[in-house]
Amino acid sequence: MIREFMHHKHISHIYPQSEYPDLADEIDNVFLEDPHENLSRGSNVATPSEFFDARLDNAMDVFDRDWNDDGILDGGIFDSIFS
Repeated sequence: MIREFMHHKHISHIYPQSEYPDLADEIDNVFLEDPHENLSRGSNVATPSEFFDARLDNAMDVFDRDWNDDGILDGGIFDSIFS
């Protein structure tokens, strides 16, 4: 289930790698986020609101198992039993 969750996430940077290469590998500069939001931000610094929204979305994805927010459950309750 963790592999499936991670498959639908990007490792985003609060301070973009292109502008802040010295922070690229800092653990305090990264967070998990849906690909669309990460790519939409481009090389802009992530706002506190974007960081909060990503954390909330991740929590909801774990709760409802709809990793890509398309309305279809991606991590079914029996997936780990039968795979």
